[in-house]
Amino acid sequence: MSTGSASGRPWGPLRGDTPEADALARFLRHQMDQSSTTLRELSEQLAYSRSRISEYLSGRAIPPWEFIQKFLYLSSPKPLHERRLAEARHLLRSAIDAKYRPATPDAPSRHPEVLAQVIEAQRRTIEMADRLSKSLEQLASISEQLHRSQQLNMILLQLAFTRPLPELPGRSA
Repeated sequence: MSTGSASGRPWGPLRGDTPEADALARFLRHQMDQSSTTLRELSEQLAYSRSRISEYLSGRAIPPWEFIQKFLYLSSPKPLHERRLAEARHLLRSAIDAKYRPATPDAPSRHPEVLAQVIEAQRRTIEMADRLSKSLEQLASISEQLHRSQQLNMILLQLAFTRPLPELPGRSA
């Protein structure tokens, strides 16, 4: 592990949100140590602020691929350039995947009351989904019956207006 930056000042602790972000920052620090480049020189050559580069080197922020490419172009020897890019690409993908990976819940034994609440909420959700499904089926059935009754009304109205109504028995005019 690197003990310090090119200026001789020791590196601070890694501060990534995930171990994968720390691994990428550790890799970048090592490259910087190997090149004997200072943070100021990097800032000038890469057109990134020193504070932004420090965030990348501490793991607090995941650098964009363009930064990593430029950084490695400046800090790694040409014969190793492609190998370092491949390593960096793998570390960057891992850091990004870890950053956006859904958090895994703690073990059930640690929080049984929370687990019981989650199970109850899931049970109620399934129950409500079943009730909603049945209600939608009933709505579809009622809509179909309404449509049929409207068609029957239209037929009856057509019959009533196209034919004279018969005289009802027992009624005199």
